[in-house]
Amino acid sequence: MSPSYRSIIRRNHATQQLIVFPLRQERFALPIRYAYKVIPMSQTYGVCQQTGVSLTRYQNCDVLVIDIQRRIFASAPIQPLLPGELNSVSHLESFQSPLISPNPTHLLLMQTPHNELMGIPLDTPPMLRRVPDSAFAPVPAAYLKQGNIRCISALVVPSKDEPPIFLLNPNQIIQSLSLLPEMEG
Repeated sequence: MSPSYRSIIRRNHATQQLIVFPLRQERFALPIRYAYKVIPMSQTYGVCQQTGVSLTRYQNCDVLVIDIQRRIFASAPIQPLLPGELNSVSHLESFQSPLISPNPTHLLLMQTPHNELMGIPLDTPPMLRRVPDSAFAPVPAAYLKQGNIRCISALVVPSKDEPPIFLLNPNQIIQSLSLLPEMEG
């Protein structure tokens, strides 16, 4: 097969480029067009335990940082301890997941439809991955209902030997921010 024929075949197979990262033992991805930049994680401020949002600074701008795990995995907010529960190890274990890292190292910046930056903290640097359009499959409706998972638009199955990648729906992630409970002042 000649080199020019191979390049024609490659061009005929549509692909999409994704930014892939692990969360809680699974792999998730965003279409690359939604990613703005990956930067080292810096200090966050104003962490709200109820909503999982905080702020950080990037190039003299405030950036909203969201707890993506709370958005994806319908997790309940961490409840405050009552005075009698301070020494209860079993109580602490029931509210704090060992799968959530307390020290993310990277921040994936996304641009919202309103041209604002939003950050997703990650434990490891994300990877770029090109996958064929044929690797995309719908998520079974029963899984979306019963699986306690949100903001997913498709499954990506790169090969039969690899586990699927959950494709995040950036619009649902951003929309979920508007559904957060308002704080009483």
